[in-house]
Amino acid sequence: MNYSSFTKSELKKALKKLDIETTENQSKDELIRLLNLANASVKKYKRPKLNTNTKKYSVLFLFLIGLVVLGFSIFGPQKVSTEISNNEPLIFEKNNQTYVVYDHPMVDLKILTDENCKRIECDLDNNLSKIKNSITPLFKSEIIDYRSRKGQNLIEDLDIKLLPAYIFDDTILSLYDFEEKKDYFTKVKDSFLVYLTPFKSIKSPDFVNSQMLTDTQNNEAPLQIAVFMSPSSPQSKDALNVVEELKNKYPNSANVAIKHFKTNESDFLASVALECFAKEDKFLEGLEEVFVRQETLLVGRDVNTRNMLASVASKLRIKSSDFLKCFDDDSVKSLVESQYKEAELLGVFGVPTFFVNNNLILGSYNFEEFAKIISQIIEDENIDLNITQTTDEEI
Repeated sequence: MNYSSFTKSELKKALKKLDIETTENQSKDELIRLLNLANASVKKYKRPKLNTNTKKYSVLFLFLIGLVVLGFSIFGPQKVSTEISNNEPLIFEKNNQTYVVYDHPMVDLKILTDENCKRIECDLDNNLSKIKNSITPLFKSEIIDYRSRKGQNLIEDLDIKLLPAYIFDDTILSLYDFEEKKDYFTKVKDSFLVYLTPFKSIKSPDFVNSQMLTDTQNNEAPLQIAVFMSPSSPQSKDALNVVEELKNKYPNSANVAIKHFKTNESDFLASVALECFAKEDKFLEGLEEVFVRQETLLVGRDVNTRNMLASVASKLRIKSSDFLKCFDDDSVKSLVESQYKEAELLGVFGVPTFFVNNNLILGSYNFEEFAKIISQIIEDENIDLNITQTTDEEI
């Protein structure tokens, strides 16, 4: 039967007649699909007569169709070590019919987000569709703004790092196929967290120990921009042009800084060398030269990497003895390692990752695309670019 002309209310009534509960979150297309699947699964059988006085009975077997598990990337997956009870089918009689239903529980879902954000990444609908298709179609959701008292309590209690955060209650354990899906979740206390397409970080990067590209660090600058980059990452190499244009666009109204991230074992040596180049005020020149020689880093041999970095130092006219002394300095190595740790605490999982006043911009963009994103952030957060009395034009 074609249900396309039915309203959502009519579809819900039809499903209710089959004893299938629905929620407000379900779309019309999903209701039609459930109804078609339910009707297709219904089979009636006559029981054999026990005697001439025995009434005819029919048996109705109704199976809720299991979800197809679709893989999708999430931040920081942790295996959940917990046991679940066997989800036996529910069998009951109604109107002389026997029902066999595999139970799919209603799950409570809290969505912690920034309700002011209007960027396309902040639209929750796409992520909710992923949850319906990959985890469970039956959930009761509550949207919570991270600035609210309830939001702040959740952040503190569950150590939430990124927005949006999807917080499931422990009813999720009752899913008949939870064991297949447990890697989607990070278990914190009695809650199960999922991060999908993060657009905001709760904490800000530390600018004190960053490589500042603008002339001076201005704590009052309306735009605080930091980017985590990896010397061996081709995507980081592509993003360098955007970073330099940002520096030129906002010389007085923004702090622009680069921070270290490791995607390859050779990145550590390269980042230490870059800190040494910075001591000679040649950080950007050194980074550009290292990017040109990325193939050496990707090979992953320490000897080749050290020789390449020494060659870059020579090209930058840095005395070999000064470079080698710095390169072996434990304090420089500790600085790089502290930035790796900071990236982990902030929830950085790939490069390039830009932080613009706590807003995340992931991946590579040309400057025009990047400018549009910053423009939306400025609008969402009512940022006044003239706060530092600059003459910069708005994006």
